[in-house]
Amino acid sequence: IELKLNANLEVMYIGLQHEYIDLKHHGFEDFSTISQVLEKNHFPGLKVFKYGFDELYVNESNVYPNLGNITAVLEQMPALQMLDITGAFELTQPLNLNHLKSLSIDVDLGVENSHDVMAISQKTLDFFMASKIDMLESFELCINNTDFYYDLNLDFFRQLDLSKLQRVSVYGCFQKDLESQIYDLLHPFVKNICIENH
Repeated sequence: IELKLNANLEVMYIGLQHEYIDLKHHGFEDFSTISQVLEKNHFPGLKVFKYGFDELYVNESNVYPNLGNITAVLEQMPALQMLDITGAFELTQPLNLNHLKSLSIDVDLGVENSHDVMAISQKTLDFFMASKIDMLESFELCINNTDFYYDLNLDFFRQLDLSKLQRVSVYGCFQKDLESQIYDLLHPFVKNICIENH
């Protein structure tokens, strides 16, 4: 990463395209070293960060990489408006994302035999849900881990300006009655609500 680009960078995508990788060789699924490089750089003007995505051009399974600890990475992006995270990751404290409008988190147990790490921990989810994000318009959370039930802190939604929030999508294994709790809290303010709780 060249430092001279950082001040002007507004959009950054870091992920995979299957046409450029050999899925039979491992190593592509671990982005933790990239996270360590990113955290040493400052991105004051970055508005869009899409990290860990897997762009499929053929009929294959998605890869969900291990992103490692991304706390310091996101702290280097104070102007972020759109954050799209795909893969397992760790946070060690809540974040301050004052300008964030769109948040998408997609975590899966990974491709069979690819040595991917497990989905995020409850502690990491708690840190995200305790983060200062009050301008949000779209919230999407998908944690595909049927081995563990998560507790989603609904105080996160209470801090938001519900007149701005347009879309909430939650998929995974969460506490009982999550769907009714979210509907009671957000309806009729938020028109587009989709909850799949297993």
